[in-house]
Amino acid sequence: MSLPNKIWLCLVGFLILAALGSGLAVLWAVGEPDAALSAGIGIGLVLAMGLVGGLLWYVVRLILRPLSRLADEALSHARPQSGPAPQDELQALGSYLDSLKAEVRDARSNLAQTRDHLVDAEKLAAVGRLAAGVAHEIRSPLTSLKLRLFSMQKALGEGPRFQTDIQVMSDEITRLDNIIRNFLEFSRPPAIQVGHHDICLLLEKTVDLLRYKTDSSRVRLEFAAAHDLPPALVDGQQLRQVFINLLNNAVDALPNGGQIDLTAALEKDGTGHPMIVVRVRDNGPGIPAGVRDRIFNPFVSTKKDGAGLGLWIAQRIVAEHKGRLEIETSTKHGTVFAVWLPIDRENPNE
Repeated sequence: MSLPNKIWLCLVGFLILAALGSGLAVLWAVGEPDAALSAGIGIGLVLAMGLVGGLLWYVVRLILRPLSRLADEALSHARPQSGPAPQDELQALGSYLDSLKAEVRDARSNLAQTRDHLVDAEKLAAVGRLAAGVAHEIRSPLTSLKLRLFSMQKALGEGPRFQTDIQVMSDEITRLDNIIRNFLEFSRPPAIQVGHHDICLLLEKTVDLLRYKTDSSRVRLEFAAAHDLPPALVDGQQLRQVFINLLNNAVDALPNGGQIDLTAALEKDGTGHPMIVVRVRDNGPGIPAGVRDRIFNPFVSTKKDGAGLGLWIAQRIVAEHKGRLEIETSTKHGTVFAVWLPIDRENPNE
């Protein structure tokens, strides 16, 4: 029997007993010598019972009915984690209230943790802004040092001892400058400025820029591109940084020398739209399996002195161009990175 039926049954029984009691009181009062007083008492009892009945109806309507609906909802939704299912509405309501209290406790705990995380995030944001300002100020003296070093190299002539020392210092300054640039791009990414660019020309300039590094590392870099590639809608400066990061990583993966193949071709993506695909393939040992799934996360690197920001920045730049950067393969025989870039659809030149 449902809770409303139980309540109404109790109320009806109470009212029936009240009516019987009132009737008996009236009959008793009529049989008394002072009939008027007895009749007044009986009528008072009847009115009192009517008032009690009205109050009970008011309680049922404003309290017991909402409580009954809550019990029905609890019976339909409450599912205890363990133990037998509730037998009636009151047990279900108790279980439902227990679950609500548990949810409130969890919500308060999660709210406290979220508040702590927000406080920590604000502190980290402040530290990040400070670090970005410091990094920006450090770049200027590094540039001055590099220019002075170049002047010293010309003044000292071709002495092998000084040339070696100067080259080491120059390489370290370049490495510091790259770290600072990556950090600044991570903390304050610049907005892209899209234009029509020839991908082959961008790749050729990138290869020329890195030719000294590949030759000194005994790495053979081969570049091949399909004929008549359409122009791409990209930010040339930022996209060249993507290619530099990928090629630098490929050279670093070949400490004992090796082969890097750089290619560009026009292919269709999964939706059938043509895109330019640039692939960087090396014959190194590959990316470790434990790092491969996290390689695009910030601060994840396979290098001992790597900051772990290069690939994250490269992927973000490609994503802002409505393209994608992915690892196609990575085995003990080498790794292939692929950059998918949109073409200029107004002038596809297909």
